[in-house]
Amino acid sequence: MPAIAASAATAWVNPIEASRTKVNPVNTKDTIQVRSLSLLSCKHQIEQLARYLCSDESEKAARFHFQPDHDRYIAARGLLRLQLGAFLRRDPKTLLFEYTSYGKPFIKNCGIEFNLSHSGDWVLFAFAHSAEIGVDIEQIRPMPDMPDVARQNFSAAEFALWQAAPAWDRTQAFYRCWTRKESFIKAIGEGLSCPLDSFEVAFGLDQPARLTSLKGDEALAAQWWMADLSDFPGYAAAVSTRTANLNEINMVVSEAKAADFLA
Repeated sequence: MPAIAASAATAWVNPIEASRTKVNPVNTKDTIQVRSLSLLSCKHQIEQLARYLCSDESEKAARFHFQPDHDRYIAARGLLRLQLGAFLRRDPKTLLFEYTSYGKPFIKNCGIEFNLSHSGDWVLFAFAHSAEIGVDIEQIRPMPDMPDVARQNFSAAEFALWQAAPAWDRTQAFYRCWTRKESFIKAIGEGLSCPLDSFEVAFGLDQPARLTSLKGDEALAAQWWMADLSDFPGYAAAVSTRTANLNEINMVVSEAKAADFLA
C-alpha cells in the first residue's frame, strides 16, 4: 500500500495559493486536496455565489423549501465551480458538468476528479489528479433507530464490532463507520447501488481509517486508501481514493473562503 507523507497529512495552505503551487492536483499526481467551507463564513455571499450556477443548478436551488438547504446548495455548487475554474484556468460559469448513471458529477477530459459533501455548517470538497475520490461528512447526533440502521447497512462483522463498542463510544463509532463507508461508495460513484454491507472498514476506537475487505477480498481492499478528517468537532468525516499507480499519497487540508475566490 502506498505510504502517506506525514509532513503533508495536516498541512494547512491558503486555497488561492494552493491552486498555484505544487499541491495543485493538476500538477501533482499523488496529492489530494481536501478543502472545508464554513457555511457561516459565506452567509452574506450566497447571492454572489448563485451567479456562478448553471440554469439547471439554479432551478434545483429554487426548489428547496427551507432557506438553509437552499443556501447550502448554492454555496457548495458555486464554490465548487470557482475552485475548478481556478484549477483549470477556465471561467467557472462555462464548466459543463456531466453525470454518471449513478449521479456523480464529472467534467469530461479535465484531468481532475472531485467530490463534495455537506452536513450542518460544513461543506467539504476533495480533489485529486485522475484518481477516483470520495469525501463524506456527517454531524454527530443521537439517532433513535441507530441499531436498526447499523444492522441494515453494516456487514455482520461490522455490526458485531459496533455492538461490542463501549457504550460511551457507540454513537461516534457509528459515524466513524458510516462516513468511511460513504466516502468509499462516493469514490466509486455507484451510490446506493453498491450495498454498504458488501465491503468492510476499520472503525474501532483509535483505529486508523482503512478499507479492510471488498466483496470478501482483502487484496481488492488494499487498492484503496482512506483517511479520517478530524478537524471538525461534533462531526465525523473521511476521504477515500484509489491507490493504483500511486507511490505515495499526500493529503493537504485547507480552508476554502468564498471571499478569496470572489475577490
